[in-house]
Amino acid sequence: MKKIPFLIVLTIMLFSGCRKERDTLTLSPSVFESVDGDGDILKSTITCNSSWMALASDHWLSPDKSIGNGDATLTITVLPNPNGQPRQGSITIVTDDMMDEIRVEQLPLGADSPQNAHYTIPVIFHVLYQNAADSRQYVDHKRLAEILANVNKYYKGNADSPDMNLSFVLADTDPNGGTMTTPGVEYIRWKESYPIDCDKFMNDDTGKYTSLLWDPNNYINVMVYNFAKTDGGITLGISHLPIIYEGNAIPGLTKYQYPHLGLDNIKFPLCASINSIYINEESANGQYNNADINVTTSHELGHYLGLYHAFSEKQCSGTDYCDDTPNYDRAAYMAQFSGNKTFAELVSRQSCDGTRFESHNIMDYDVSYADRFTPDQRKRVRAVLNYGLMIPGPKFNPKTSGKTTYGAVDIPIVTMR
Repeated sequence: MKKIPFLIVLTIMLFSGCRKERDTLTLSPSVFESVDGDGDILKSTITCNSSWMALASDHWLSPDKSIGNGDATLTITVLPNPNGQPRQGSITIVTDDMMDEIRVEQLPLGADSPQNAHYTIPVIFHVLYQNAADSRQYVDHKRLAEILANVNKYYKGNADSPDMNLSFVLADTDPNGGTMTTPGVEYIRWKESYPIDCDKFMNDDTGKYTSLLWDPNNYINVMVYNFAKTDGGITLGISHLPIIYEGNAIPGLTKYQYPHLGLDNIKFPLCASINSIYINEESANGQYNNADINVTTSHELGHYLGLYHAFSEKQCSGTDYCDDTPNYDRAAYMAQFSGNKTFAELVSRQSCDGTRFESHNIMDYDVSYADRFTPDQRKRVRAVLNYGLMIPGPKFNPKTSGKTTYGAVDIPIVTMR
C-alpha cells in the first residue's frame, strides 16, 4: 500500500478552499530515468488550472519553485550521486484536490549513462537467391563481411563526423544457439518470382515473410536480393523505420503502448533490404560512384535506427528532426541536372534558408560525398538504441510489470529508401 507522508496531507489541508471546478493537473515528462551520476538539470512542464506546491522527497532533488499558480515549467537540479548505487526520488506536485509526482531515477557516479553505453549489434544477412551460379544473387559471405567492416568505419566517425558508439558485427550464433559456419550470413533459395519487388516484400502484412526473420530483439535482419525494376527508377536499398515505446517517444517514429514487442507480434518482415545487383559497386581512386554499396548499406541501417533523409522531397516541406542537417528542396536540386555539371557543382546544395553548402551527409541522395553523420543524428540514433522496440542491445525503458501483448498486432508499416 502506498503511504502519503504527513507533510503532504497537511499541505493539502492548507490548500483547501472553495472552488467551482475540479483541479486539473498533468506533468510532462513525469519520469526521468538513468539520470547521469554527475548530476543534471531537468525540466518538466506543469499544466494546471489552480495553485500548486512542489515538494521534494530528498535533499539531492531541488525544484526551482516551491509554489506556483497555473501552467509553469519546473526546473529540477539533481545533485551528483556518490553513493555507488542507483537512487530514486520524486517531486510531488500538490493542488487542493489532486496530487501527482515527477519520478527521478539517478545512476551512481562513474556509471555508464544510456548515451555512453556501447552497442554491439549482431547483423544477419539473409541472401535470397535463385541462381547460385550468379555472384550478384548468391553473394559471397566474405563480400558481405567486407561491406559491414566498411559500414563500421562510417559509424565510427572521424574529425568531421561523430562516433555513434556502436559496432555492427556478423552474428556468430543462430537463434537456436548453434555456431554459424558462415558468420552473419544465411542463404535461402527463393521460390517466388525473382527478381523481387522490394516494395511488395517490405509492405507485406500477411505474415508470410516473418518466418525469414531472426528475432529483431537480438539481430538486425538485412535481406540481400535482386530488386525488380520499377517505373520509379533504380532502388538501391529500402528499410523499415523503427518503433518506439510511447513513454520515450521520438518525433517521426511509430509509437507503441507497451515497452516490449517480440517476433510473434509483427506481421511484416521488419528489416533493411539491399539490392544485390549493385553488390560490387564502390567509389574508388577518387572517383565517385553513387551506387556505392558501402554507403547504401550505411544509409539503410541509418533508416533502421531512426534517421530520415537530409532533404525535403519538395518545396522544403519536410524535416528530418535534426537541427544541424541543412534542409534543401531535392526537387529543385534535381532540376539542375540538365547540361554538363562538374562534381563540385553537383555536391553543392542550396539550403531552404538560401545558404550554399556541400553535401557530406550519409542520409542524403544523389551526388554527395556521403561520408558523415551529424551530432543531432547521433542523438537520434542513440535514443532509438536506448528506447527502441525490437532493436538489439540494452534498453532503458521503464520496468513496467504486466505491460505486454500477445499475438500479432496492427502496427503501421513505414519504409524509407
